[in-house]
Amino acid sequence: LTLGACATFGSPSISEVQSNPGRYVDRTVTVTGTVTTAWGIPLVPYKMYRVTDGTSEILVLSDQQRMPSRGARVRVRGEVEEFAVLG
Repeated sequence: LTLGACATFGSPSISEVQSNPGRYVDRTVTVTGTVTTAWGIPLVPYKMYRVTDGTSEILVLSDQQRMPSRGARVRVRGEVEEFAVLG
């Protein structure tokens, strides 16, 4: 999920988003869960954290100044984007 603005698509589970990404890509969804890890890179305006809802885990890329701490319960609203990690 990356934060963005467009019409809200609903509140699917994280596993629903991951198992059917074509349905959610470029749409805004809201997921609720617990932060499992959080990190940022100095001088880079983006923060990253992983959220689990008990069904799966998703990476959140945020341009907000504040980053939730590990164990925090969060509701994330953002635009779903696909990307690949190589290596």
